[in-house]
Amino acid sequence: IDNDFGHALVDGFTARAKKLGATIVHTDFNDFGEKQFTPVITGDVSRGATGFYVVQYAAEGLQFVRNWKTANEKLPVVSTEGIDSTTQFIAQVGTGANGFVITTALNRDSKSPGTKRFLRAFKAKYHFAPDMVGATTYDSFFVLRKAMAGGTSSSSIASRLAALKNYLGVT
Repeated sequence: IDNDFGHALVDGFTARAKKLGATIVHTDFNDFGEKQFTPVITGDVSRGATGFYVVQYAAEGLQFVRNWKTANEKLPVVSTEGIDSTTQFIAQVGTGANGFVITTALNRDSKSPGTKRFLRAFKAKYHFAPDMVGATTYDSFFVLRKAMAGGTSSSSIASRLAALKNYLGVT
């Protein structure tokens, strides 16, 4: 996706992949609302791609999967927290993205009591499983709460945020 999020993730991935000896055959950025990924998929396969790193949000991720299935591709796909939405991506795509690896800060299989409690409580209240955005928002508010416990001036909050170490959240 052609925004700061997309560029930062692609830049980081590319730098690390190259250090590990991978060859990046092509990089493509798209606008929000993109509906046609087939030319990118088939073009990259013809360039020798052996896998895909996909940075999208849920709507564009859904369209990528649809085009992926239409192209009948079997190459591995790694994607990011941008498509980690239980209602907007995972429920919509069903088994269509089986085999995709989605990197996210939310470990739904965590053994942490706090994470387990959050997952149960969220689902009980909203009737669907939380995604990474819900979990990191939850953590963010509790981090802010800790920082504001020492005062609400901007300097006090900034100082306490800077001093916060080893915060154990749900992500």
